[in-house]
Amino acid sequence: MKKYLILLGLAFGLGCGEKPDESVPIDVLSIQEMTAIMVDVQLIEGGIVIRKYNKTQRKGQITDYYKSLYHKHKVSKETFENSLKYYTDHPDKLEEIYDGMLERLSKLEAEVQNEKPDTSSQVK
Repeated sequence: MKKYLILLGLAFGLGCGEKPDESVPIDVLSIQEMTAIMVDVQLIEGGIVIRKYNKTQRKGQITDYYKSLYHKHKVSKETFENSLKYYTDHPDKLEEIYDGMLERLSKLEAEVQNEKPDTSSQVK
């Protein structure tokens, strides 16, 4: 699963000219769909890192996370991988996905921060 993150990073570094009006093929997930999936990929990968650090990761759990991801978004692993390949080959479109991911993840972070109780005024 880390290969997805590596591909995403490499695609950013390789940005070259692309036809601005080039449409996405019918067998590729839309930018909006891919953005939603990639937000969840980031959350999954973050959870995996924390579980490994805490030594609570069980064998096969990563596979289960990704199966749940595909089920949630009603997409097959193959469609996701083909779409990821397409977008890594089209850096301008991948940048749109990345921008959308950052926006959504920032909103999620703000929501979590707003839900945390203020402990700064508590006496120890």
